[in-house]
Amino acid sequence: MGLREEHEKLTSLYQRNQKSIDSLQERCHVLTGQVASLKDELQMTRNRLATTAERLEDTRGELQRAEKRLDRSKSAAVAAITAMGSSSGTGAAPNSTIPITLAEAGTPGSAPDDMNIDGNVKDQVAYYRGQCEARLKELNEVKEERIRIKQEIDLLKVQIHNIPDDRVMDTSCFKQLQLQCNHYKARTDDLEDRAARLSKELEELNAGRRQFVEQMKSEQLGQAMTLEAEMRRLESDLTRIRGQRDYFQQLLDEQKSMGELERKSTQEMKVLAETRKERIESLTASIQRLKMKASAEAGDREAFDFYSTNGEIALVDDLREKLKQSEERLADVTRQLEAYREATEDVRNIQKLMASEYKWRQQAEMLQRKVDEWDRRYGITKAAEGDPLHAMTQKLNEKDGQVNEKDEQVRGLEMKVEFYEKTETQLLNEIENVGRAYAQLEEQNSRKVFDLTQKEDHIAKLLAEKMKYAQTFTSLNKSKDAQTMYATSLKKQSEKQLEHIRQLLDREKNLNGQLTNLERELTSTNGALEVHKTKLVDLTQQNAEMKQKITSSDNRFTELQKLLKDKTRSLEEEIHSKRRAEEEVDSLKRKLETLTKVDNPAEQKLQTEVDQLKTLLKCNSCNTNLKSHIILKCMHTFCKTCIDARIDTRQRKCPNCGESFGIGDVKQFWL
Repeated sequence: MGLREEHEKLTSLYQRNQKSIDSLQERCHVLTGQVASLKDELQMTRNRLATTAERLEDTRGELQRAEKRLDRSKSAAVAAITAMGSSSGTGAAPNSTIPITLAEAGTPGSAPDDMNIDGNVKDQVAYYRGQCEARLKELNEVKEERIRIKQEIDLLKVQIHNIPDDRVMDTSCFKQLQLQCNHYKARTDDLEDRAARLSKELEELNAGRRQFVEQMKSEQLGQAMTLEAEMRRLESDLTRIRGQRDYFQQLLDEQKSMGELERKSTQEMKVLAETRKERIESLTASIQRLKMKASAEAGDREAFDFYSTNGEIALVDDLREKLKQSEERLADVTRQLEAYREATEDVRNIQKLMASEYKWRQQAEMLQRKVDEWDRRYGITKAAEGDPLHAMTQKLNEKDGQVNEKDEQVRGLEMKVEFYEKTETQLLNEIENVGRAYAQLEEQNSRKVFDLTQKEDHIAKLLAEKMKYAQTFTSLNKSKDAQTMYATSLKKQSEKQLEHIRQLLDREKNLNGQLTNLERELTSTNGALEVHKTKLVDLTQQNAEMKQKITSSDNRFTELQKLLKDKTRSLEEEIHSKRRAEEEVDSLKRKLETLTKVDNPAEQKLQTEVDQLKTLLKCNSCNTNLKSHIILKCMHTFCKTCIDARIDTRQRKCPNCGESFGIGDVKQFWL
């Protein structure tokens, strides 16, 4: 914008300088026109002088011819008038007019009439002579005054059209214009310096812009390469994650299919185990029934009750409870022992006693367990309240009685044993088959249970791996989503950067276009400035030349003015002399008319021919100058002044017939 403002200021300054130059040129043209007009006036004055000289020559010729005619027409009356004129004295001016009528210049008569005529003529001559002298004096004064006024007018015209430089320089307008010219000159120099500085700054800005563009391109290329590398890395990670996802999905599908198979086999194993469990329970119930049957057949009520109420489980629970109580007692004794260790010797003796007591108690408990074992084996449900040995002895006695009874029963049952021995082989075979089948089933069940355990472990491992893979897959999905979002953001950022780069490129193109236009404008402005400078130098030189020409024209004009004054004075004198000659001619004509009463047809004819010839010789346009040039197209003749006036005013048509003509159609001729 600064460069454009400077350009506009330079343009306005150039326009103002151009206006000043135009005004100077206009003034120069005006001065040239004035000089040309003065030259034309001088030429016209010369033409008028030439015309006046020609008329003077014509008048002189006519005067000479009139004098000749006067000489030929002299008579006695003329001689008498001449004699009277000579007798009246020589004081009158030779050019004074004498008004003589035909009656006054009549034929000579008697003497008194002549004397009266002589007196009257003298009086009239004296009167008219005084009048002529007074008028001549007035005419001389008027002529001098007219010459002086005309000289003053010409001088004032020259002063108006040709003001001296010192007076022009002293005027306020010239001083103001000079100050403006100096100001604009300094402004022009300042603007030239600023234009050079701006051009330098523009070059620096162009260099900086190019460097910035290169830097932006390198940064853009680096960012693009970084983004492409990041995109490739993300794509590779995404491909790897997708491969892992597919692999884990395949494993999951396989594990699901294997899990289905395992669940099916597990269901089958559960069904088989439940079947075998039911079989075992049925066999256990059969054994229990057999035991109950055996107890019933043996007549043992307690054994029957024991087998009927499933006392084995209650016995085990009782033993567990006793074991727990024994452990608690052992813990109490241990704590007491630890407390006794810290006591004195008396306490230690007490502790020894207690330890021995504890040993006896342990032995008692062991014997109690043995008794319980015997009681369990032999059906003893209650011990005697007294001594255990006594109770045991009593019990043994009872058992001996029972043994005797049993011996009797055994003898009674030997027959049954024999019967059962017969079927023993078959039962043993069945039992063996059942045992073998049971062993096989047990083995198969154990193997299935073991396999089931392994399957459960494998399922647990697979579930753990599934959970781990699910977590990994979840994290990978999250990572994939994050990477997708990051890739989307990077794409958006890349698109934004590409759009920004596109905008920067468009802006760069616009700036390049503006810069090109500005450079073109600057180049054209510099060219125009150089042309204007050259024109200014030329115009300055032309102005100096014009000033020199004006000075020479002023000098020439001064000389011409002096010459014009001389010519004017001589012209006035010639005009005055012409007027006096015309007056003389008129007086002579009147004298001639008074002298010649009788008409002279030959002279009239000659005069008519002379007038006709003069009419033919004079220009038909101005009726002043003689014909000197001919128009070849229409063969009409005119004077040089009228032809030049027609050519200068571009009215190149014949005044008589109106036919157009050119400069080449005009030729000069001589009479």
